[in-house]
Amino acid sequence: MARSTFDATADSSGKAATAGLALFVLLVVSIPMATMYSGWSARQTLKANWDIEGPPCPVDAGPLLTNAPKAFDYGDVRFARRFGHVSCIAASDGGLVTPEIYRVCQFTGPGTIIVGTQGRTVVFKPGVGRTATVRVDSSQISCVLGGWFTANPQPARAAASTPGNQAAAPI
Repeated sequence: MARSTFDATADSSGKAATAGLALFVLLVVSIPMATMYSGWSARQTLKANWDIEGPPCPVDAGPLLTNAPKAFDYGDVRFARRFGHVSCIAASDGGLVTPEIYRVCQFTGPGTIIVGTQGRTVVFKPGVGRTATVRVDSSQISCVLGGWFTANPQPARAAASTPGNQAAAPI
């Protein structure tokens, strides 16, 4: 009786089993590697988008008697500003296992920015109407003039053209 082409005993050398095991190991290793690369790539993109270059913000060396009613805590950092809006992220530097987390905030026309962390307080005076980006890491607090965050709201819907109709408030 002739052997069937689908007979499992036809490959007595074990090459098919070895190839199958190698393929399985490759699959098991590639999924975490792809996930790690995806996370690293996302962190690099975030870092590049928030790494703003510009001239340093003026620093106020006087006493802390500024009026900055808009205050908030972000991690272990206290931020306060007089005007405008703010957008912040927690970015990371360093390796995959133990990255160093730092805070970056972009301000729209804050007038004054007060930053306090680890017993240190710095007052920046970028001015009203000027964007500023503040970075706080374990060793320093820095501020540069510039940034892309604008906090512009969505455009309101166009009002109806017939007289007497009131424009509906945006939803």
